Amino acid sequence: MAPLAAEPAFNQQVDMVDVITIQPSAIVDHLCHVTASEMASVFGPQEIGGARRCSMEELRSLLDHFSGVMGSDSWGKMFLNSLERSGVCPALLRVAGNSGTGQCMVMTDAATGQRTMRTAMSSDCILEPDMVHEIAFQGSKWIFLSAYSIFKPGLLTTCAKKAKSQGVKAMLDLSSWETGCIAGSRVDEHLELHHEPACPGLKVVDTTGAGDAFSSGFLYGLLKGLPLSKCANIGCVAGAAAIQSLGSELGHDQLLWLHQNMHSKLAGSVVSMPALEIYKELLDVYALLGRVGVGVVYFGSARLTQSSLYWDMTVSLAHDISSLLHAPAWTGGGPGLMHAATLGAQQAGGIAAGIRISRESGQTIYSAGYLPEGSTVTCKHMPVRKAALADCGLRQKETDRTAYIFLPGGEMDC
Repeated sequence: MAPLAAEPAFNQQVDMVDVITIQPSAIVDHLCHVTASEMASVFGPQEIGGARRCSMEELRSLLDHFSGVMGSDSWGKMFLNSLERSGVCPALLRVAGNSGTGQCMVMTDAATGQRTMRTAMSSDCILEPDMVHEIAFQGSKWIFLSAYSIFKPGLLTTCAKKAKSQGVKAMLDLSSWETGCIAGSRVDEHLELHHEPACPGLKVVDTTGAGDAFSSGFLYGLLKGLPLSKCANIGCVAGAAAIQSLGSELGHDQLLWLHQNMHSKLAGSVVSMPALEIYKELLDVYALLGRVGVGVVYFGSARLTQSSLYWDMTVSLAHDISSLLHAPAWTGGGPGLMHAATLGAQQAGGIAAGIRISRESGQTIYSAGYLPEGSTVTCKHMPVRKAALADCGLRQKETDRTAYIFLPGGEMDC
């Protein structure tokens, strides 16, 4: 292998992340529109298809490390900038000092949006199995193995084994044929087959990256604790967003469409906000809301404690409402009557969740840790918290049982 510019971090422990993406060679796509006859003259009559690297850009609100090797040329710098712009950490990315970055020619049929590609990877610019160490996987939840991992003998199995030794789950994206997933299922596992329809009525501009977007969306749902059927839905929506523009990166309009169809029109509108913090906070809220469900939202004073006569009244009220409606109880996750309402719902066997605030006017706001792990989102911005609590009680279908309860001191929260 060509000399490396620096010793990589693959033998060091890195910050805890949600996903480590294994892409043995960094690849830069070159895209162009062609006619069907032009494509046939270059590639022949074969079926259009192929695989490409997973950019993981759709996992913007999650933590991701990208692992592989890139060249020291201008294409490598472009690849690195693209990763960082997408919020992907390149801590596990090697740089091959005397080698060029991998490149891929993507030709898209201007009429149908279907594409095919030819990839060129340098043999001196690829991740070797002996570069992978267990410590790099510590604290991660998933490892994503792309199809390119197959091209280097031993790399896929090495990564899978070492990830398993650290308790990291593996996700394989090795085929473009749907039947492969079904044929690989064991009969004795009693797996349920779920069919998720494609999004209808869309103009296909370019199918490049659609499969990668599906994988990103599906993995996003898994990491948010959503049901597998919802993961499949998000995957299809992400793939549908990808086909609406040329290339694999989603523009503003595609991100707006993606989040509107993942969550709601309100969630989609936050994409247009310039503040990335607010954007991320709202998406975290909608992910929690999708997992818990809408229910009864309690607004109440944070200053009325157990010594107040309203404490026991709130506990009793929340208990009775939870027993009657069997709906989740939502609060601001803070002290006072928010705590009392949560206790009442929990005593009735109900689900409780909260949208907490971390700071207001420069002061740290105390929030008791009485809610179950994974049932809260902590916001830095008060408007996000207020909008989120309003949506937690917004009825979306006839079977939803929702309400807004304003306790003493809570009328100021609306």
